[in-house]
Amino acid sequence: MDSSLLNLVPVAEPETYAMMLAGLGILGFLTRRSKQS
Repeated sequence: MDSSLLNLVPVAEPETYAMMLAGLGILGFLTRRSKQS
């Protein structure tokens, strides 16, 4: 197996997951806040 093929597979870094979860949390907070008012 060619090693250059393995380098092309994208592996998300932990910071990517943290930023995604933070963004989803902010969206959830904003939608919950807008429903209450």
